[in-house]
Amino acid sequence: MELVDYVIQHYNADSSRVYVCGMSMGGYGTMHVVGKYPHRIAAAVAICGGGDLNDACNLGQVPIWLMHGSIDKIVPPSESRKLYRAIKQCRDTAKVKLTIIKGGTHGSVERVFHTPEMYEWMLEHTKNK
Repeated sequence: MELVDYVIQHYNADSSRVYVCGMSMGGYGTMHVVGKYPHRIAAAVAICGGGDLNDACNLGQVPIWLMHGSIDKIVPPSESRKLYRAIKQCRDTAKVKLTIIKGGTHGSVERVFHTPEMYEWMLEHTKNK
């Protein structure tokens, strides 16, 4: 977050539009950052990742889109499903959605980063200052 603070201070970035996204270990990292700093993050996308279920209540404060390939053998889709359920259990009104990509493997769902839908969804969200 020190880097984010630096960018906001020195490059006139919008602090209400801090987004986090990542895939695989980066998906886990995304959920770690959101779980630690929910008051700073406008929205997050985690692809083929998972997270600490103890962070579910903090995660429920941020719009999150979890995506996972249905036949991922590296990080099973159950990791995203568990996280989704934990967030909803803590906060049933949480803006979290889960997309299981049929036939998607761990590597093949990387294509999501090349689609405008993911970025359009993130940009719909801002954090109140």
